[in-house]
Amino acid sequence: MLDISDPHWSTWPACIAVKAAGLQGAAVAERYLRRLRRAALTERIQVQREEAQLALAHDVRGLDLAALRADLGGPRAAAAFRDDLATCRSYGVSGFPTMLFQPAGTEPDRRARPILVNGYRPLESLERVLASVAPGLVKHEARPTEELLAEYGPLTEAELSVITSSPLPELPRTLDTAAGRGRIARRDLRGGTLWELAEAPAVTA
Repeated sequence: MLDISDPHWSTWPACIAVKAAGLQGAAVAERYLRRLRRAALTERIQVQREEAQLALAHDVRGLDLAALRADLGGPRAAAAFRDDLATCRSYGVSGFPTMLFQPAGTEPDRRARPILVNGYRPLESLERVLASVAPGLVKHEARPTEELLAEYGPLTEAELSVITSSPLPELPRTLDTAAGRGRIARRDLRGGTLWELAEAPAVTA
């Protein structure tokens, strides 16, 4: 945060960019949101700037760059963001993170008996909320680490610990073993470690 020199810095431009990506579908918007978050929090990129938003879009599988560029300054993305702000105001949301859980197929209003969860919550707490709004959900075993990294991109040790139900103190040894086999790679940052898929070796003639 100390590296951000823009006196008019705001999260809103990046939020609108995510809504622009969302015009192409929820899945691609989730991937784009995660890419922006990682850029801001681990790579010190000022994601409020449009040039950064477009550059990072190249890393997002399935995102149509030309469509994103056209929608960034268009009315639909801005309107979608204003709708989100209105929803926040209607529930009195004043802090983040805040998540709204409600049964699938219902409109986002109080008649659907949604559950609002704000602040950090352990996974077990979120699972109880999910069970109350969608009792038919089935919890599956976590996929192999390489599949998770292929789907979500680099992950922190804390994320992998929660997803795989592996104790955090023991996880680095397991990951180091996989790294020794050349399947994944670690990237040490000032505030922690990211794990990512190892780059494929160059093919020589």
